[in-house]
This record gives sequence, structure tokens and C-alpha cells, in this order.
Amino acid sequence: MSGSLLYALRSPNRMVRHGLWGTEFLLAAITANLRVSAGRHYRTDIWTDASVGAGLGLGVPVLHGLDLERVQASEWLTAAGAFALGTLISETVGMCGPGPGGLPGVGRCMADADSEVDAASAVAWYVVPAGVAAGDGSVAPGLLLSGAF
Repeated sequence: MSGSLLYALRSPNRMVRHGLWGTEFLLAAITANLRVSAGRHYRTDIWTDASVGAGLGLGVPVLHGLDLERVQASEWLTAAGAFALGTLISETVGMCGPGPGGLPGVGRCMADADSEVDAASAVAWYVVPAGVAAGDGSVAPGLLLSGAF
């Protein structure tokens, strides 16, 4: 919320502003709902966290006296639509168990776990920051995907 707000207050490019609102809220919704599917959160957790996050994301710029009238109604609608689309996608696309053609999926859902031990390891992959060697011998920042797929 705050990233989109601050960008909207400083950029004249409406297309990029709408794209940022949509991308940020789409990814937030997908991430939150996949955490529920993986058994790592309850729905009430993500509802509460989304409310608190949106409140802080809106409240901090307001407390700093930024003029939010520059944010257009269509940008708020883009954010709401992207959040709804992200929720729909993450609720309808199966992300647990085997993927297409028998390829491994993200992992077993919490509901599929047979015991507490299985439940704790239901999703066994991680994304961590890492240095990536560039072609010229330097090291660039990157991400490392690790775990059981």
C-alpha cells in the first residue's frame, strides 16, 4: 500500500502507477492465500494482517502530511480488482501435490498431512537472498530457490 501510494504521489505516468498498484496487490493476495493453502495461516490471520498492513500503509503517509488527493479512484479500483483476482487465482489453481504431467508441485497441503510431523514439513522449499556470479567475475545480488520439490 505505502509503496503504491508513494509512487503515485511522485510519478506522472498513469500506466505505470496502475501497473504498480495491480502488481503489488495481486502478489499480496496470491501470497496470502497460498499461505492458507499450505496450512501456515488461517484465513482470519490474512484478513487481520491485510487490514493492519493497509491501515499502516495508508496511515503513515497521512501522518506525514502527504496529499493523497493525487491518487485517482481508478488506482484504488485497480488495487481492489487485483486483490480479488489474486484471491481467485490462488483459490482455484491447485498448488499442492503433483503438478502437470506428474511434475512436482509446490508441496502437500496441510490438509493432506497425516501427522503433526508431516504437517510441519508440508511445504519444504525456500527462497533466500544469495550472491550470483556474473559473467565478468563479479557477484550480483540474486535469489536462491532451495528445498524438496
